[in-house]
Amino acid sequence: MEEVILRTVNLTKKYKNISAFENINMTIKKGQIYGFIGQNGAGKSSFMRTIVGLALKTSGDIELFGESDEDKIQEAKKRIGCLIESPAFYEDESVYINLNINRIQKGIPGKGCIDEVLTMVGLLNQKYKKAGKLSTGMKQKLGIAMAMLGKPEFLILDEPINGIDPMGIVEIRELLKKLNLEQGVTILISSHILGELYQLANCYGIINKGKLIEELTLEELNEKCKRFLYIEVDDVSKSSCVIEKELHTKNFEVLPQNNIKLYDFLDSPGEVSNALFRAGIMVKEIRVAGEDLETYFTKAIRGEKNA
Repeated sequence: MEEVILRTVNLTKKYKNISAFENINMTIKKGQIYGFIGQNGAGKSSFMRTIVGLALKTSGDIELFGESDEDKIQEAKKRIGCLIESPAFYEDESVYINLNINRIQKGIPGKGCIDEVLTMVGLLNQKYKKAGKLSTGMKQKLGIAMAMLGKPEFLILDEPINGIDPMGIVEIRELLKKLNLEQGVTILISSHILGELYQLANCYGIINKGKLIEELTLEELNEKCKRFLYIEVDDVSKSSCVIEKELHTKNFEVLPQNNIKLYDFLDSPGEVSNALFRAGIMVKEIRVAGEDLETYFTKAIRGEKNA
């Protein structure tokens, strides 16, 4: 059985009478990179802050590393590294001193871990530079380095690539993949850059107006966003026979109103059109269709269904 790193049951956080999020049931298993998707104000940051103890829950339950007892959860939180919202630094102090202060606050013995995390995030040659002089991308890397002090097993990152140039985004993506694959770090990450999240995460949770409306794996997302040839014909039954016998594929679906989804021949729709035409079938429309993560996310929060 796969180890569950985080499980929440009906987790709710309210500020006075306003819900930041409510009745969140989330499960993150060991080794996953969980992409947390939602608009500004949807409740992502509040949820993450509640998990790490920066905000108190209103109701519901949190289980960390299999522990649900409050005292044991506090101990389990030592196994978590987090970067939530913008990383906080002493701007006039060096990268090294910022990390050393953070190390002391966390009660981590020995300074050797500092160079280790700096090497990990590619900032070793910037260790004596003042934090305030770092670029936006380097500041985010320093924030991740702080989160990685103590070798956490679970990393929680809120918008870690926000405001970073494309090259910096690639570097952070590769860093997180490396942490996940080589060190087995489980990651919960939110981002507005959905295309980038698609290249990193292997499961997803979509939150809208404080409610988790869907959880799905990368495989399930790919199936729902699978590209296909959308074909509208005058005779769907005859067309199905032609596709099977002439094009030698059964990789298609028959839809209502004389429409067909064909998952092959994406690069050669003309071949499909010609085969149908030779059989006397009128092709009213043929085009490549399908969705990316951003389109799927947009439909999900609007309550629309996949076509």
